[in-house]
Amino acid sequence: MPEQDMGGWTTTAVMTTQAAKYGERVFCTFDDGGTLSFQAFEAQTNRLASAFAEIGVGPGDCVMAMLHNGMEILLSMIAAHKRGAIFVPVNIDLRGAFLEHQVRTITPKMVILDEEFLPVFEALSCGEANIQSSVIVGESRQGLSGTAVHAFDALLAVEAKTADLVSTTRHDVCLILFTSGTTGPSKGVMLPHTLCYIYALGAMGSTHLCDKDRMHISMPLFHGTALLLQFYSALLSGAAVHVARRFSASTWLADIRRTGSTVTYAVGVMPEFIFRQPERDDDADNSLRLIWSVPVAERWGSAFEKRFGLKILQGYGMTEFGICVWGDVKDPVTPGCAGRPFDEFYEVRVADPDSDEPLGPGAIGEIVVRLHGGLLSDARGIVEGLAKFVVPLGRRRLFGRERPAVLRRPNQGPNSPARREHLGIRGRTGPQRTRGRARKRGRRDKGRRGRRRG
Repeated sequence: MPEQDMGGWTTTAVMTTQAAKYGERVFCTFDDGGTLSFQAFEAQTNRLASAFAEIGVGPGDCVMAMLHNGMEILLSMIAAHKRGAIFVPVNIDLRGAFLEHQVRTITPKMVILDEEFLPVFEALSCGEANIQSSVIVGESRQGLSGTAVHAFDALLAVEAKTADLVSTTRHDVCLILFTSGTTGPSKGVMLPHTLCYIYALGAMGSTHLCDKDRMHISMPLFHGTALLLQFYSALLSGAAVHVARRFSASTWLADIRRTGSTVTYAVGVMPEFIFRQPERDDDADNSLRLIWSVPVAERWGSAFEKRFGLKILQGYGMTEFGICVWGDVKDPVTPGCAGRPFDEFYEVRVADPDSDEPLGPGAIGEIVVRLHGGLLSDARGIVEGLAKFVVPLGRRRLFGRERPAVLRRPNQGPNSPARREHLGIRGRTGPQRTRGRARKRGRRDKGRRGRRRG
């Protein structure tokens, strides 16, 4: 890995730098008509951080948020980071035991809710979580029973105090994202600032994102793709952002045209839903130059590019270690072909599952991923799924999926062993890598091919 100055690899440092560079230039626009410049974003998060300080949120505290896409979730994340707190966005569709599991796992000091989700939280049976404060977005002045209640708008009016801004390092955990739970209960993955930065840096470089672009975000911001690959890469590059409240296949193209967006992401079934919309002769008349999409199917991949006049980019990764394989805009779109290793930060190889010996092109084995030494000395997590690859001409092709294990170096740092146990995050110590066992698969797994994404 080349020598780099990693002192500024925190969301707070990047935000401050970009606010000074771009000032009153428009940074974020929203479906409700709201607009934030770079400088306004910095100022509002400073005020919100001081409000969080008055509430009692400090370093290491967890701030959980159940919020729709909008200004509030982005401001809350950066403000929490400015207090040295850990931001935990949760799926807005979670209910009952699924949500209780995450609340009990995190034990947040404060929750931030759109007012429509108040009944959802009130119905939970997790009083032992000891939530101390609830912040409500909307007209309601009611909050969670037994908590100090605050209106989000009122917090934005608090005077910002420099003394309330906590100094953070790239090793500090700043974000917890829950996995989808396909291999058991959702696991909370702890992401330090370094890993978040690498997410954004890889996305910015691979998509050639710059300050002339506009990023269109219609994926949910409780998901790492929208939050890190889209929003954070836009912040890092100086690109403008439009945040849609939610994805709609029927209005997607009109939204792209209306906002003048040049780059977007659509994963899972989203691009296929878009492709199934009635075709029009002017579909290619839009501002998009690139869409990041995983997985891509043979029946619509190339046709999608031609129809909408853009380039599809692919990749491979996991919440636990980021995107270790990125496509190249010069490559033809090939279903299941993720791209090339992001070798500035990762060592990626396909290995024999029994001997760990590297395999040559065309061989099927397990993918082994190692971050270059020292990058994530405080990172923790458990992998919920892993992919096997075929290796054609240096690009990694997604072939199937295996149940994995995570092997990490022994935990270090003041919040490591106890915090790890507290969050229910498991894993064996050892080199920073992930691995899964290859074995013969039956017909049941044929439909899973190409579905794994980060």
